[in-house]
Amino acid sequence: MAPDLIPLDASRMLTAWTPQPAVILGCLLLAGLYLGGAARVRRAGGHWPVARTVSHLGGVVALGVVGLSFLAVYDDTLFWTRAVQGVVLLLVAPLLLAAAAPLTLAQRTLPTAVRARLGRIRRSRATRALTLPPVVTLLLIAPPFVLYLTGLYDLVLRSTVVSGVVSLALLGAGFVYVASRLQIDPMPRRWLAVCGRERSRLLAFWVSGRGTGSESQARGAGPLA
Repeated sequence: MAPDLIPLDASRMLTAWTPQPAVILGCLLLAGLYLGGAARVRRAGGHWPVARTVSHLGGVVALGVVGLSFLAVYDDTLFWTRAVQGVVLLLVAPLLLAAAAPLTLAQRTLPTAVRARLGRIRRSRATRALTLPPVVTLLLIAPPFVLYLTGLYDLVLRSTVVSGVVSLALLGAGFVYVASRLQIDPMPRRWLAVCGRERSRLLAFWVSGRGTGSESQARGAGPLA
């Protein structure tokens, strides 16, 4: 442990926080854009499930805890804090954010031209290849091996920039996997792993309030062109 860092105890877990401007700004943008989109849907007379908003804010809080709490203060000193960060970034935060159906919200609030551009990206060969079941499974499994069994972990400990890039990569990989798995948002491929089909349907129903994203499209939300 660094000589100028107080040993971690229960008290420090509650009081050790670090002001990271990039993390704060990112969390505020994620929360603000989503809340603004949900409010716009409601002002237009539409419905946006409260459960989705709660899920999104939960994901933002998870990211804030990872980047601002004692986990961030001690992540260069205690290995287990860095490991917890990895789990939250790869699994917990992506699950909460994907369950909030951000792409469905985007398709209901963004201008037509932007929606069309996003639709072209969604239908592209690269995106369809990225969301193949074996590929998204690899996105979930491979990051810990790449991070901890190569020289990348040493770079993460030495460089704030590398640490930030790796954190974003973990979050992105986890989001692609979870979004492809839950199928709440419109995705390039429609698939569900057999072993978790009923569990995924239950989660999709809970966060939607009225059903999955595809069902919302059928009720008039419109496809992501």
